[in-house]
Amino acid sequence: MPVAVETITTESPLRSLHLKKHRAGVSDAKEAGSSAVSRLPKNALASIFLEAAFDEYEHESFSSSASSTYSDSSSISESRTLTKTTILSLSHVNSLWRTLSLSLPSLWLYLLESELDYGSIIENGGGAGAVHAAAMKPLWKRKQWFRELFRRSDPLSINIGSLQHQQYTRRSSHLLNTTPVSRARDPELVGLELEYLDRIKTYRVFVDERGWETLSSCVVDQPAEVLETLSIAFKPTVLASATASPQLPRNIFCGHAPRLEKISLRGCLPCPEILAVGSRESLKALTVSQINAPGVAPTAERWLGYLSGMPHLEQLVLKDGAISTPRKQKRSKASHVSSPVELSSLRELTLEGGVEAVGAMLQRLEFPDFVSLSIVCSDVEQEGPIVDAVLKTFASRVEVASKMGLGSFLSVKGNEGMICISDGTPSLKLELHLTPSDRSTSLHPGSNLGRTTPLWETVLSSFLALGSAAFASLTQLELHLPSAPPALIKVLSEADKLERLVNLTGAMAKRLLPQLQRELPPSTSIATPPSRCCSPGPEPGLLSQSDSNSSALSQPLPVLPNLHTLHFTSPEAFVGGGFVALKGYLKWRSMGWRAIRFVQVSTPPPARGHAQLQFGAEGNGLLIPEEAADALQKLRIGLGYV
Repeated sequence: MPVAVETITTESPLRSLHLKKHRAGVSDAKEAGSSAVSRLPKNALASIFLEAAFDEYEHESFSSSASSTYSDSSSISESRTLTKTTILSLSHVNSLWRTLSLSLPSLWLYLLESELDYGSIIENGGGAGAVHAAAMKPLWKRKQWFRELFRRSDPLSINIGSLQHQQYTRRSSHLLNTTPVSRARDPELVGLELEYLDRIKTYRVFVDERGWETLSSCVVDQPAEVLETLSIAFKPTVLASATASPQLPRNIFCGHAPRLEKISLRGCLPCPEILAVGSRESLKALTVSQINAPGVAPTAERWLGYLSGMPHLEQLVLKDGAISTPRKQKRSKASHVSSPVELSSLRELTLEGGVEAVGAMLQRLEFPDFVSLSIVCSDVEQEGPIVDAVLKTFASRVEVASKMGLGSFLSVKGNEGMICISDGTPSLKLELHLTPSDRSTSLHPGSNLGRTTPLWETVLSSFLALGSAAFASLTQLELHLPSAPPALIKVLSEADKLERLVNLTGAMAKRLLPQLQRELPPSTSIATPPSRCCSPGPEPGLLSQSDSNSSALSQPLPVLPNLHTLHFTSPEAFVGGGFVALKGYLKWRSMGWRAIRFVQVSTPPPARGHAQLQFGAEGNGLLIPEEAADALQKLRIGLGYV
C-alpha cells in the first residue's frame, strides 16, 4: 500500500542529535521484533503508543533543554515536531507496529490538526520555528499527505484552528517575546478542509477576499452534522480595504447545523439561515463585530427576532457596526406592539452602536440580573425614553452588584462629549458618547440666573436618581467630572460606607470638596465609626469612656462619615485652587472625630536618600510642595506615595 509521508526538515543541531538518538531507539526496536514487547496484547501496545506520542513530560523536558540554545518562541515547534516524529517512527518499525499505529485514528488526527493549524501561524522572533515555517512545502505538494491524514483519522471529529491556541495558552508564561500572528488562510487549503465538513467540529479561520470566495462556495453543498464552533474573521487585502463586509451565503450548510453552539464573525455578517430555528435553539454564544456595511447589518428589530429563538444563549456580543439604526418612523411604530425577548441563560451581554439601536434592544430584552454587562452608545443628543431605557438597565445591574457584595468600587467620568461609568472591569461598563443639540440643554432649576444644564449633567443626574441605592454600599469612588452637580452631592450624602475617594485631580477637588463640607441631618445614625489607627484629633486615652461616648454622640456627622483616605493622581493637586479647597476641607473634618487620616499621591517614588520622603519636598517634580506637606503634617494626616 503506497503511503505518503512528509519529509521533516531539521535545522537545529540539538534537535538533530535528539532525533538521531530517537532513530537509534527505533533500530533497537526493529532488532527486538521478537522480544517480549511484540508479544504484548494489542490494546496494551496501543496504550504505550499513545503514551509515547503524547507524553507531555518528555516533550516539555526536551523543550526546556533546547531553550538554553534557542528562544522560547521555538519551543512549541520543537514539541510539535517531536510528537510528529514519534508517531511516524512508530509506524515504521515493523509490519505489526505499522498495522497497529494505522488502527489508532487519534495519532493521525493530532498530525492532521497540527499540520492544518501550523500553516496559519507566523511566529515572531525567528528561531527554529520560523525556519521550519519558511521551509514548508507549497500546499499543492502537501495535498496528498493531507488527504492521507484525513483518511487515517477517520471517523474522528476535527478541530481546525484550535490546537495552536491551546498550545500558546498552556505555555504563555514562557512566551514573553513572541506573539502568534495570524495570516490569511490559503484558499486552496480552505477548499480542501471543507471537503470534510461532515467531520469538522471546530472551524476557526482568518480569510481575505480570495479565501472568502472559496469558503462561500464550499459551505453550501453539505450539512454540518457535527459542527459546534464556527469562527470566521474576514479582512480584505490592502488593495481591497474599502470592501464592504460580506454576508455568509443564504443556503449555508444546507440550513442544517444541529449542534452549532458558538458563532463568532469578525468583519462579516451572518445570513438569516444560519440563525434559523434549526441552528439557533442550541446556540450558546454569538459574536458579530468589526462590520463595515452601513445600513446592511441587521436592525435592532431584526436581531430581536433572531434572539427570540435562542433560549440557551449565554454570551451575546454585538459591536463595531453589528447593529444598524432603523428609520425613525418604523422604530416608533414597532415600539408599541413588540413583545419582550427573554434570554434566561444569558451571562454576558455586550452591545455597541447608536443609542437608538441599543436602546431599542434593551427595551425588549429580559435577562438575569447577574449578567456581565457592557454598553457603549453613540449619538446621544438629548434625553428621552431610549436613553432612559439604557440608564435604567445599567443602574439596575449596578444595584444588583451592590446587593451581591460586588459593588464596592465605582468610577464615574464625564465631560461635554462623553460619560463613562464602570466598576473598573469590562463586566460592568456604560459609555455614552454625547452629541449635544440645541434641545439638549435646559434651565437649571432654582437658578435665578437661568443657567442651562449641559447634556452630560442631565444624563448623569438621571442615572444617579435611578442607581442611588448602589452608592450606599460603595467603599471606593473615582470621580472625573467638569463640576459636582447637585444630584451627585445628594447620592454622596447617602454613601455612609464610602472610605476612599480615588484618582482625584486638583480641578475635581476644587469643585467637589467645598460642597462636601456639610453635616448630615441629626436623625442620621452610623453604626460603626472608622478605625482610630493613625487618626488625628484628641487622644482617646485622655478622655473617660463616658466623656468619649458623649463627645462622639454630640458631634454632628459630616457627609461621607467613614471617609478616611483621599487619593490624588498627581502632585499638581497640591498647588493653586485645588489645594486651597483640599486644605479647607481637611481642616473642617479635623474639627470633629471623623477626620481624614491619609492623603495619597500617585507618583514615581523619589530618589533614594531624598530629603523628607514622608512629607515631601520640592526640587525634582515628583513630590508635593513643602508648604502642602507641612500643612498635612500639622493636621497629623499621613502622606504616602503610591
